Order: sequence, then structure tokens, then C-alpha cells
Amino acid sequence: MIALLAGIAAGCQQGEGIEAYTAPKDAHMVAGPVTPDTRTLAAAIYRDDATWFLKLMGPMDGVAALEPAFSTILKGVRFAGPGTPATWALPPGWKEEKGTGFRVATLKPPEGKLEVAITRFDGQAGSVLANVNRWREELGLEPIRESELATALVSENVGGVTVQKVDLTGKKKAKSGMRPGMGAAPFAAGGTPPPARKPSEESAEGLKYRLPAGWRESSQKVTFAARVIEIEGAPGVKATFTPLSPQGGNSLDNVNRWRQQLGLAPWVQPDLDREGQVVPTEAGPAIVVDLAGGGQKLLGAVLKRPDAVWFVKLSGPAPVAAPLREPFLDLLKSVRFD
Repeated sequence: MIALLAGIAAGCQQGEGIEAYTAPKDAHMVAGPVTPDTRTLAAAIYRDDATWFLKLMGPMDGVAALEPAFSTILKGVRFAGPGTPATWALPPGWKEEKGTGFRVATLKPPEGKLEVAITRFDGQAGSVLANVNRWREELGLEPIRESELATALVSENVGGVTVQKVDLTGKKKAKSGMRPGMGAAPFAAGGTPPPARKPSEESAEGLKYRLPAGWRESSQKVTFAARVIEIEGAPGVKATFTPLSPQGGNSLDNVNRWRQQLGLAPWVQPDLDREGQVVPTEAGPAIVVDLAGGGQKLLGAVLKRPDAVWFVKLSGPAPVAAPLREPFLDLLKSVRFD
């Protein structure tokens, strides 16, 4: 089925990629040589209104020395009530710096260069499995499946709140530089997203679509997304429009990145040819994939334009997101650029 797209979209620029917005990582850095053994202590806290992450990452000996302090910080996390921000306890001698963007705070010990990053994302920022696999990917570790999740993390009740914790060791890939054409600072875990590139900005200005009944544009921020759509009666589900450079990995590689985040086995090209759907839009043909894993549902579409590659995506808890397939396709078909 995907082969049909070649003739339909012959005039489009080459290069395509699909990237998830809930993954807060260094998406625009070129990987360099691996560093010595690295350890990550991380925790995820899922609330009705937001997802919170605490993370300590660094050399084995450095993280080991700070492990008791990390435990102190984590055990001190509290929420005064629904919708309230988190508070935490600082170990003796530690300092707190206000964060920017999604990182709400950086906690620093009296000595050394390591730090604990605390980040917050509106709604459900990916499933537990997706985030565990994201942390594993940062250390060069293979993704795990849903059936392996129970042995990969520890759940703990902290002040009446469930905290999901992981302790991972691997080899972190060094960042050797920015890819050509990128903005100033990378979007490191919990940092500030880079400024949008000019072609994408211009493309976003002309973006138009028709919203299904009960769907509305949101003011909340999602990594790299130009538009965020909320859906009435569908908590934890959102749709996003994200423009990226026309250059990028091939479709199969990027669909497999999505599949990995959902704990699914990778596809080979015949799988994508068979499962991918070519959907006509007012702006040209788009490739659509329908994925489910880790209790999550993901509908993703890639639409190639001369000035940008657009990703239109809907994701959220599977029971809530699954019935939204047809409205999502209606939204996608209405996309145009004036």
C-alpha cells in the first residue's frame, strides 16, 4: 500500500521522519563515542493533571555517592491536593535552581557536577513502559516489553502518591554537536525546546484544518508542536501538529522508534507496506500508522511538504483514544496550507 505513495508524492522533498512529542530527550544532537559506564536513577509520578519526572544521571561512582540524597529528595515529594505543584525536601547542603521550559527545578549537591532534574509535563507524558524504554535508550540498552516491566521498575508509595522508579546502567552516547540547520540549544531532558526553524514557522503560519465536534485548540505546550488539540470527554488524549525539517530518517526507522516507545517489536519494510495506510488530505497524501502498546494508543501521520515534514498525531490511553480513529482521520483529511 505504501508503494502507491511514491507516484502520488513524486514532487515532494526526499527524507521523512516521525518523532514522538512526549519524549523529552536530546533529539537534535549527533551521537558521538560512548562514554564509560553510566548510571541513571529516575522516577515517574503520574497525576491526573500532569506527569512529573526526577532524574539523576552520571558516572557510576558519582551516582552511587548521591544515591542516598536522591532517595531523600524522592521520599520528600508531596502534593497538597489535586492540581497542585509538587514540593520536595532538599538534602543538607544542596541548592535548588529554578528551571526553564519543562524543567521546573535543578537540584545541585554541595560538590560535583551531577544534578537532579525535575520536569513536569501536562497530562500523561507517555506510558510507564514508554518512559522506561526512553531511559534505556539513552544508555544504549535494548527496549523491554510490557511483560518485562514488572521486573524493571519498583513502585513505591510516597506520601500517598505512587512513584515508579528505575535504576539502569549502560553506556551513554556523547553528544558531539548540533545537526546542520538547528537552533542554539538542544532540548535536553527537561530543558528548553530549541526555537523553531524558519521554514517550519512559515509552514505553520499557513496551516489550516477543520476540527471535529468537541475538539478544540489548546494553549498547553508540547515539545516542538505548533498546535495542540484537546478532545472533550477524552482525558489524557491529545492531538498535535508538529513541523520538522524535510530531511530526516526513513519512514521505517521512525515508525520503529514509535513502536519501541510503545514496547512493540520493530517492523521490516513489508510490515510497513502492509500496515501503513495512504490517506488523501487537502494538502497531499499522508502515511498513517495505527499502533497500540503499553496500554497506549497512537495514531500517527506523516505529510511531506516542500518546506517541512508535518506529523499529525493522536495519542493517549487505549480505551479512550481507540474510538477517536475516524474523527482523527477526518481532521487529517481536512489539512491544507493557505
